[in-house]
Amino acid sequence: MKKEFKLALENFNDKNKITYEPILLFGIEDLVLLLKKEQDIEDEETILTHLANRLKLNIVKITPNVARKLAIPKLMPFLNQDFSEKSLIFGLETLIKYNSNLEYYIDFLKKLSNYKNIFTEIARVIK
Repeated sequence: MKKEFKLALENFNDKNKITYEPILLFGIEDLVLLLKKEQDIEDEETILTHLANRLKLNIVKITPNVARKLAIPKLMPFLNQDFSEKSLIFGLETLIKYNSNLEYYIDFLKKLSNYKNIFTEIARVIK
């Protein structure tokens, strides 16, 4: 599937190329679960967008491909102007303190402490 996808992309110009890989799903149930999960993440991103000003947080966007691969939101909160691991952790903690129901942001904060390279992977793909 990935080989065929790469071949198909060769027919698109750079402006129209898709920047993320296809997902192989087995059955409608998997598709429904994926769509529900992505909608839940988008709902949390909307909450972040509405709270950012009030909480004095900045937002950075990461590429959809990496966000999907890591099962994290595409929008990340951080403090000040410098996007660093420390400012990201502070932004996440501030957001979660204000709204403790943001499951995907809570999970991402845990991932940051458990996986050393995750911040580096995200920092490479911010928009």
